[in-house]
Amino acid sequence: MKEETKMEISAALTLLKSTLIKNGVSIALAGSEDAREDDGRILFFDTDEYYRTGKMDGVSVKTVDLVR
Repeated sequence: MKEETKMEISAALTLLKSTLIKNGVSIALAGSEDAREDDGRILFFDTDEYYRTGKMDGVSVKTVDLVR
C-alpha cells in the first residue's frame, strides 16, 4: 500500500472518530463466524440509547460494500 493511501485512510478514520465522539455514537462489527460468508457489517449506533434499551439502532454498512 502506498504511503499516500495510508495517510488518506488515517485522516478519514480520524475524522470518523471525532464525528462519532461528538455525536455520542458507538461502533461495532457483526457477522458470521464462517470466513466463507460475506455478511460482515459495521454498525454505528447511539451509545446512550444502547445503554438504556440494549438496541443497536442506527446505521449498518456491509463491509464488502466498502471495498468493491
